[in-house]
Amino acid sequence: MSACGDRQRKKLASYFYRKGCSREEVEDCLQETALRAWRSFHTLREESVAWFFAIAAREFSEFVRKKNREREILKHLVEDKDPKPNPERGITSRDRISLVMECLDDPKDRLCLYMHDIDSFKFEEIAELVGISVSNAHYHVERARRILREKLGDWEPE
Repeated sequence: MSACGDRQRKKLASYFYRKGCSREEVEDCLQETALRAWRSFHTLREESVAWFFAIAAREFSEFVRKKNREREILKHLVEDKDPKPNPERGITSRDRISLVMECLDDPKDRLCLYMHDIDSFKFEEIAELVGISVSNAHYHVERARRILREKLGDWEPE
């Protein structure tokens, strides 16, 4: 990476740290920002720090929305109803989501539900990325929700 790129990276990392991100979250946000910048590089007319920070701000908003969405889903799906000590309390959010997703046998159900409810993809984006129709994406998400409700009780994504 060039000296200019290193300075940009440090400035962006500092921005994410000031927003309260952990070291791992900063790295994730930096990678996503770089990916978004690369994808929209054709829109850049001249090198601009503001352009990178606009992308970083959008990435941070997306990150916060995704993180809040994970918390919300976990609260509904894996809420401890038994106040007794539980050795699994140290389990991470991602591990809990993985455990919940294991309830779904169909990989397309798992993928579509994860992309929609955790990663906040639109049905159109899911359809394009998975290679199915938009209505089929809706179907897989709704079927996954129904299966989770049957297996886990009262579960709603919102």
